[in-house]
Amino acid sequence: MGRFGWVAFVVSYLAAGCGASVKAEARASLDADDVERAPPAEASVEESDVEAAAALVDPAASAPVALLGARPDLTLAESADAKPCKCVRVALGAPNEAAFRWKEGPPTTHPETQLAIALAPTPCEGQPEGSTGPSYWGYRIVGGDVVVLLEPWREQEGGPPRVLGALIPKPPEGGQVYVAPAESGLPYGQSAKGDAARCALGNPGPSRARPFTEHELGQQ
Repeated sequence: MGRFGWVAFVVSYLAAGCGASVKAEARASLDADDVERAPPAEASVEESDVEAAAALVDPAASAPVALLGARPDLTLAESADAKPCKCVRVALGAPNEAAFRWKEGPPTTHPETQLAIALAPTPCEGQPEGSTGPSYWGYRIVGGDVVVLLEPWREQEGGPPRVLGALIPKPPEGGQVYVAPAESGLPYGQSAKGDAARCALGNPGPSRARPFTEHELGQQ
């Protein structure tokens, strides 16, 4: 198999989701006779060939990253330097940051397209009767921004668990993440002083150049 044939093989293998194991497995597939018959320059896949082939594959699509959405296994660390918003403190960033507490360790994410968010309820005036604070409801993409929506949570037997963490899309350059009430009239996620309908959290981490994908737009 010639040099360009091997590059095509690597591209195909990467697209199938084999990731970093492509180089090792591609070399392992050569038997001794093939190596002896091949000219020296074609005896193995060189590092530059693998890197060039990998560059042709969308890393966000091929890497084994965690799915977007609610994460019941994520909470805000007590010592976290979190943003104060109305009725809630919120941290936003990479999953492996100290602000986040995971039950079994942080998942693998794509740093240019995914962020972790965790929240902790604070004393709150104006919340619905029986509510013990906010819970993650979902997110909405508005233009270039990601708005995380918070709903009231009531402790009840057999009811849904409170969700205090999630993985969300990272906004492109120029956009940012907000928290906001899931319904009009709720206080959760307004600005700390209550003078704005949503609370700005920024857009930490490496810049994102690619636009939102259909998957991100649909997983809200």
